[in-house]
Amino acid sequence: MDRRRFLALAGAAAAVPLVGGAGGRTAAGMAATRNRNRDAYVLRFGYRDTPLAGYPTHLRGYARGRGVPTLPGPVLSTAPGRTLEVLLRNELPRGVMPPHVVPPGLDPHNNPHAFDTTNLHVHGLQTIPHLFRPIGSDDPDAHLIGVEPGQSFRYRFPIPDDHPAGFYFYHPHVHGSTASQVMSGAAGGIVVRGDLDRVPEIAAAREVLLVVNSIYLHGLADRPGTYGFEPVPFMPPTHGGFTPAGFHVLTVNGRGVLAVSPPAPAAAARRALAADRDAWEAFCRLQPAAATDVGPTAEAPAVQLPPPVLRMQPGEVVRVRILNGGAIDYLPIVATDGDAFWIAHDGVAFAEPERLGRTLPQALGLAPANRSEILLRAPDRAGSFTIQALANTEGMVPFGGCDLLQVVVSGRRKPMRIPERLPRPVREYPLIRPAEVVQRREFTFDVTKPFPSLILGTGFTLDGESYEDGRILARPRIGTSEEWTFENTSTMGHPVHVHVNCMQVVDKPAMQALLCDVIWVPAGQSRTIRMRFKQWTGKTVMHCHILPHEDQGMMTNIIIRK
Repeated sequence: MDRRRFLALAGAAAAVPLVGGAGGRTAAGMAATRNRNRDAYVLRFGYRDTPLAGYPTHLRGYARGRGVPTLPGPVLSTAPGRTLEVLLRNELPRGVMPPHVVPPGLDPHNNPHAFDTTNLHVHGLQTIPHLFRPIGSDDPDAHLIGVEPGQSFRYRFPIPDDHPAGFYFYHPHVHGSTASQVMSGAAGGIVVRGDLDRVPEIAAAREVLLVVNSIYLHGLADRPGTYGFEPVPFMPPTHGGFTPAGFHVLTVNGRGVLAVSPPAPAAAARRALAADRDAWEAFCRLQPAAATDVGPTAEAPAVQLPPPVLRMQPGEVVRVRILNGGAIDYLPIVATDGDAFWIAHDGVAFAEPERLGRTLPQALGLAPANRSEILLRAPDRAGSFTIQALANTEGMVPFGGCDLLQVVVSGRRKPMRIPERLPRPVREYPLIRPAEVVQRREFTFDVTKPFPSLILGTGFTLDGESYEDGRILARPRIGTSEEWTFENTSTMGHPVHVHVNCMQVVDKPAMQALLCDVIWVPAGQSRTIRMRFKQWTGKTVMHCHILPHEDQGMMTNIIIRK
C-alpha cells in the first residue's frame, strides 16, 4: 500500500493511526519514557526540508527524540491521573533573525516579532497554567516563557484523575510569533485515553487522525527555488514583513490537498521537483497561477490536489478524530455519503452520538484549534465518497472548500454498530446552574482601522485595548463559577479560546457543541458561556485563535485566584 496515500495502523487500544504523512506511528511507541505515572517526550523544534504540494520547502516543525521534524508534529499520548512531561529543545540556528529593533511609532508587543523564540502550549488540556514563568505563577507581572535557539525547557503537565478522554493538541504560544510558527506547520495532536475508548462499539472501530494544517509559503531569498515562511520582524509586507507575497497550502497529515495562489517555481525548483516523481506530478497538476501581492483573497485561484485515501468495508465503522490546526480557516466538515455521527468536541464526549448532515447548516464547524470526533459508517455498497470542508466566508479570508479525505468502500460486508449512549465526562457534569454563577462579565472583540502603531494598519483589540503583559481583565476565584459574554463588534468572526478550563455554552446555536474550549463568535454577534474554576490557579490568557489577530493584540491576561 502506498504510504504517501494511506497510512492507518490498527491494533492495540494505545495505537493512534494517521492517514498519510510521516507521523503514522503509534503514540505509545513515541514516548521516550513511560512508567506508571509519567508519559515523557523529547520534542525538538527546528527546520524540516521536504516537498509540499510539489514545492521544495524549508519550514519550522517538531521532531520526536532524534528523528526529523514532521508535518504535523508527532502525536503525544497520556491518560487521566498521569503527568505528561515534555522536554522542549529549540534547535533553530542562532543568530539568523536580525535584532528586534522597533522602529519609532510601532507597538513593541503587538507587531509580529520573535520568530525564532518558542515555547509550548498544550491546548485544551485542563492542567496547570504554563505560559508564564514560573509555571503556575499568579504574579500579574510574570513574563511569557521564551525558549531561545539553543535553549531547552522541561514542562510537566499533571493530568487530573477526572480529565475527559479525547483529542487535544500542542503548538507554540509566544506572543508575536505564534501565528508565524503555526503557519509554518508547528502543531501536533495529543490523545488522552480513557473511558470513551472503552465503549465496546468505539473500541472495535479503527482509529484515524486527520490533522489539518494551513501552511503559508513565499520564495526564500537565501534559498533560491525553495519556499518557506520567514517574515522580518517589525517590517511591513513591502519590506519582507509578516504577509509577504506568497500562497498557502492546506494539508492533511502533511499531504497537500489544496493550493491557493500557487506561483510557478523558479528553474532550480523545477529541477529539484523533476528528481522526485511524486512531487513533480503534484506540481504539474497545480497549473500554477500568479501569486497575489498579500496572500489569498476571494479571487485567488485554488487547485484541489488528490487527498489521502481511507479504505473501508461496506458497513464498517471507523473513528475519525479531526484537528483544525490552521491559523485562520473555518472548516465546516461533511461526509458526502455513508453515515457520520458526531461523538465528541474539543476533547469532551457527548451524552449520545449526533447524526451530521451533508449541507452547510448541518456541517460540523471547526474553527481554528477546534477538534472533533466522528464515527463514520460506510454505506452497504462498494464505491467511494469524500470527507469535505465546505466553502464559506466565516474565517479571516473566504475559503473555497476542498476534499480532505477520499473514502474507498470495497470488499466483504462488515456490519458494525454505533453506540446509543456515551460515558458522561464527570469533570464537566453536573452542568453549571444559573444560581451557581457568582460573577457575570462582558468582553468586546473589535477590529479598528487605521491603526498606525501596527505594520498592517489594523488593530485587533479586546475591550478596546491591545495586549499588555501586566494588564489583567478578570480575576475569578478558584471553586466558583462565572458567566462571560463575548461580544463581537467587528465584521469578521473570532474563535475565542480561554486557557485552563472548559466552557459551557449558554446560548447554544445549532451545530455548536455544548462544551468546548474554543467558541466561534460570528461577526456582529455575541456568545455567552459559563466556566467552573475547578482546580488550577495562576496567570493565564484568553484570546482570539485566529492567530494573526492574537499576535497583533487580541489577547488578555486572567488570574485565577486561590
